[in-house]
Amino acid sequence: MHARRGEIDQNDIPDLLMDDQDRKLTKMINYFIEDLNSWNQKEQLIKDLFEKGFNYQNAFDRNIQNGDDQLTLERKLLSDANHTRIICSNDYLFKNKQSQWYKLRDQLLEERKENSPLQLTYVDFSYCSYRLNDIIVLSTTAKQNNAITSQTMPILPPIQSKSDEIINILLLGESGVGKSTFINALVNYLKFKTLKEAENNPIVLIPVSFMIMTGDNFEEHLVKFEGSNFFSNEDHNHLGQSVTQHCKSYVFTLTDGESRGRKLRIIDTPGIGDTRDSSQDDANLQHILSYINNLTHLNAVCILLKPNN
Repeated sequence: MHARRGEIDQNDIPDLLMDDQDRKLTKMINYFIEDLNSWNQKEQLIKDLFEKGFNYQNAFDRNIQNGDDQLTLERKLLSDANHTRIICSNDYLFKNKQSQWYKLRDQLLEERKENSPLQLTYVDFSYCSYRLNDIIVLSTTAKQNNAITSQTMPILPPIQSKSDEIINILLLGESGVGKSTFINALVNYLKFKTLKEAENNPIVLIPVSFMIMTGDNFEEHLVKFEGSNFFSNEDHNHLGQSVTQHCKSYVFTLTDGESRGRKLRIIDTPGIGDTRDSSQDDANLQHILSYINNLTHLNAVCILLKPNN
């Protein structure tokens, strides 16, 4: 709008646009750093609980839903338990009521010292729709049916061998930077031993498109590589918008070196700087955060930049 009114020098427009993209990218990176720090704290919390003999359960896996009352919670969490204490909390309550959380945890540990068969469980409400207003402890001592038997859960999580652990790498970058093209190049690198072999029969795992200019008048032409299958995850019909519409994982098996046999998961994401509006960028960011929240870990975040950035 300011440019149309002549309030901005046209020569400054590229710099202003670049500054805007830099701000969006910086904002997104800060979000991810904050999220990664939260995951590290969560991982340390769960490790500490395992070391102290707690079991860990996700309330979402127990079908806890918004609107459940106290009796429903007890039925869902205690129906298969016997001689158990369950501490119910979430990430928000742990962060804002740590003194209360640790006090309750220590009380349960002291109780188990006097009663060694007592089972201690932490149920995490962070990922379900139920809104937990305070940290609570549920107990099977109030249950009248003593015939209910509990299912013993392992105290320590199973140890994965290095070859079984998936390497998760998240790709980030502005719209059109070439994240999908990068994945296509990677799959050809892993598939073929030489460039000549790849040139003869290249693999197009993800449909990609880009603009080229030809002739003295610099006419624009859209070049597409659709491959054998056209995925609905790619939209090539709206220039300026992110071509990749949703996060999608691509898993490869490494065949060389010490990592031979290991799985590599590359996560393609919608681009930053979608031309629709800033709210679309925010929606894409929330979608990415929600998607990677389902992963057990991230090994790396790869940020792709255009050569002129």
